[in-house]
Parts: sequence; C-alpha cells; structure tokens
Amino acid sequence: VTSVAYSPNGRSVASGSRDHTVRIWDTQTGEQVGQPLQGHTDSLQSVSYSPDGRHVVSGSYDHTVRIWDTQSGGHFGDHQKISYAHSPNNHFCFINPQGWLCYSDETSPDPSLILWIPPAFRHGFSDSRQILTIPADALNCAVQVDWTGFAYGSNWTQV
Repeated sequence: VTSVAYSPNGRSVASGSRDHTVRIWDTQTGEQVGQPLQGHTDSLQSVSYSPDGRHVVSGSYDHTVRIWDTQSGGHFGDHQKISYAHSPNNHFCFINPQGWLCYSDETSPDPSLILWIPPAFRHGFSDSRQILTIPADALNCAVQVDWTGFAYGSNWTQV
C-alpha cells in the first residue's frame, strides 16, 4: 500500500498500492468493499476522496489520473456488470469471455449479444466505476459510448 485516504464521513478508507489497484475498505469491519478498482498499469502514488465522498481520484506512476465512482459496480456471475452509462437502453450488461457486450435479465440462461468490444477497449469499458481518465488516450482509459441511434436485437433494421 502506497497511499490511503479517509472518506469524508469516515466510514471507508481508499487505498492505492503497488498492485496497480485502488481498494475501498469499511472502517467498521475492516473488510474490503466490492472489487478492486482496476485500470492503472503501474503502482499507485496517491488516492483521495471527493468532498461528497462519491468519487475517489487516483494518481499513478503510469502517468495517469483516474476518477472512480464509489457508488457503482457489482457482479453478474463471473462477469463485471456494466453500468447504465456503459450500456444501451439503461440495462445492466456484462462482457463475456469472447468480448461480447451481453444483456441478461439474470433469470434467463441465454444472454443476448449486443455488440462485440475490441480487446483494446474492454477494460475501460467493463469497469464502469472508472468515469474519467487523464489523459483520455491512456492505456485502459475510461470508455464512454454515445448510444444515440444504436439498435440491436429485433430492432437492428432501424439502423
């Protein structure tokens, strides 16, 4: 661990480490909250909370600053969920092992394939907690998609 910061309400601590991750910890239980925030490609140098506690900012020896949303995230089976901002029609989605953005209502055994994500964009796309990367063209940058006019499934003829 190379850096730590208390949240403004004192209920959590963010830590940055040499394993390239930011982790959030519950100060009452000492347990890690959620999965590590991944995207940096080198050791972390610093972490800090925003004044409202909704975001953590991290700086790394990979020459990037990344801003993370502490309110989003989650898992669907073995896949990281994609937030509404990263998926069409405000659905929670995931990226399968073959690189397809998939939608499933969590009760259906067969998820719907929506879009194939090129390997270079998968990491920044799949961790919806990373909302901004400075500089924007950095490795594993946060990927934002404009879904305006995007159609899939039975609506593909609308393109």
